[in-house]
Amino acid sequence: FIILALLLTTGGLIAFTRASPDQPSGLFLACYTFFAINIINEIGLNFGVQPPYFISLVFIVATLSNWIGFSLWTHFLLRFPTEQPLFKDNRLLISLIYILPPLVSILVALSLSGSATGFFSWLQRARFWHIPPMIGFTIYRNWTTFEKTKNPYVKNQLKWILLGGSIGITPYLFMYLLPHLFLGYPLISFKTSMAAGFLIPTSFLLAILRYRLMDIDEIISTGLTYTILLAGLFFSYSGILVILKRSLWGDKILTESSFIAYLVIVAVLFDPAKNRIKLLIDRAFFRDKLNYRNLLHYYSQKVATTLKLPDLIDLLIEKIPADFRISRACVMILEGRRSRLYPKHLRFGSSPWSQSALVDTLKDEKTNYVLCEPKKIKNSKLAKEMEEILEAGYLLVLPLKGSKSFLGMYFLGPKLGESLYTSADIQILTTLSLHVSFAMENALMYESLQNSKKQLQEIYTQLLQSEQMAHIGEMASIVAHEIRNPLGIIRSSAQYLVEDLKSNESSGEVLDFIISEADRLNQVVNNLLNFARFKPPTFTEVYIDELITQILDKWEQSSEHNPAVMITQTGSPGRMPIYADEEQLRQVFLNLIQNSEEAMPDGGKLNVDFSEDRKNDGVIVSVSDTGSGIPEDISQNVFKKFFTTKENGLGLGLAVCQQIIEAHNGTISFT
Repeated sequence: FIILALLLTTGGLIAFTRASPDQPSGLFLACYTFFAINIINEIGLNFGVQPPYFISLVFIVATLSNWIGFSLWTHFLLRFPTEQPLFKDNRLLISLIYILPPLVSILVALSLSGSATGFFSWLQRARFWHIPPMIGFTIYRNWTTFEKTKNPYVKNQLKWILLGGSIGITPYLFMYLLPHLFLGYPLISFKTSMAAGFLIPTSFLLAILRYRLMDIDEIISTGLTYTILLAGLFFSYSGILVILKRSLWGDKILTESSFIAYLVIVAVLFDPAKNRIKLLIDRAFFRDKLNYRNLLHYYSQKVATTLKLPDLIDLLIEKIPADFRISRACVMILEGRRSRLYPKHLRFGSSPWSQSALVDTLKDEKTNYVLCEPKKIKNSKLAKEMEEILEAGYLLVLPLKGSKSFLGMYFLGPKLGESLYTSADIQILTTLSLHVSFAMENALMYESLQNSKKQLQEIYTQLLQSEQMAHIGEMASIVAHEIRNPLGIIRSSAQYLVEDLKSNESSGEVLDFIISEADRLNQVVNNLLNFARFKPPTFTEVYIDELITQILDKWEQSSEHNPAVMITQTGSPGRMPIYADEEQLRQVFLNLIQNSEEAMPDGGKLNVDFSEDRKNDGVIVSVSDTGSGIPEDISQNVFKKFFTTKENGLGLGLAVCQQIIEAHNGTISFT
């Protein structure tokens, strides 16, 4: 009695001092304190004959502690593991919980006694009538909550409560209480009925404090294994004793050597028998249990032999979650102030990860994992980050620590089937994350080496191109000098003749043709010079929406615009500032607009659309038209130098556009 009472009180105090604020640990402590008083109170009846007043005092204390204890128990269950909305802040309903047990007992005693003298005798029996409904309510409440809840934490709490509570209450309910109520006497003593009672406070205490990483399936499997082993030892030893006594020794006392021989046999067979029995139990009752040893061995080898980063990322976000029955996974790689998140379309976190409180926590050498439980975190910044991670669908975070630096984080979502991460899960995953960290470090080094190689190739290509362009530039300068002077003389002479021959219409047309062709040839020279002597952009703040509006307005007023083409402008509202060379962008947009109109000689629709590109901190501009388009087989060549589909084109317009856009760290494409 004393040990059980101390266990109840100690369990209540531990829960009260160590449970999180959102758990009703105060009710738990009060409930178990009154149960402890009820148990201690029974000790007074074991000291022989006592005076009537002492027996009456024991009866009153037992009755009151019983009523209050079970009322507190019911109140506690209405708030744990999840609070019932009907009883939340409803003082009237909560008061009824404490009033009903004594009220039911008194009414039953009054109805059965028939006289005032028999009231206390019937009250002694009727004081327990509220217990079966409350126990029934406990089982019903926990079972229905277990069936309905989607929260894996709550499910694991209820596993502990249902398992420990059911085993602990069964002897008391069926062997003591119900026979006492219906037969008038119990089948076993109260002391015996409380032999398994320690399981009830233990299971509730574990549910409140340590439910997160407790593998109840493993505990059941191990418990059954040792129970079968102990039973086997008992029956085998008993059988050996009976056989040997009857066949060999008769009435003689067994020797020490025979017992030692038995112990040697047990020592040799115990471990193999234990492993075999546990394997059979797991196969029979836990078929879905993962073979962690094989998974760890397989993926340790797999990640160790994976050198390319995309292949490693595929393992981490696709194959490992599938085999470990995890709903989802993502990987974040940290490189200074920059971060890369895979899958690439994923986005979460309101602040830079380089300044993350979670990263600071995971950098600690003693931290091997973090379970996102923001309600238990005092650091507000860390709690907010955990809430954002939970909203994104992730629950467990594993650090990826390199030999010299912190590489990133491995985010894992809830397990499939709404089960919780167990201690075995965490142990295997943290071990696997060490192998992943080394593989990630090698993959990043390999990626860096590949990028360096690619950059060297690009530099070499640019060097060759620069050398070629230097020759082209020199040639273009000579050609331009040799062509421009005669062009200037031809054009000025033609203009003079136009004025002088106004009366001769045919001569005027010929001279106009000479002037237009001279202008076209001059434009060819300008394009050639622009391409050969490309000037790096001068970056200033440019509002792209305003620039496009100005270009379209001037174009529609120019003589080159085809009035049969309807031009529209669409885009995101608000001003869009970027850093660029305004004149070079103007040249690009004018070239694209002119090409679109030339593709629609009979008229059509031309639209210029612009939108913000938040991913790359820039803007996207698209020029579309209703022209006939370009055949697919030649569309890949439109940006090549000197490629053209126009009869009189040189093939440098789009090449210059691409040169300008790439100098702005942008891309240009044709669809």
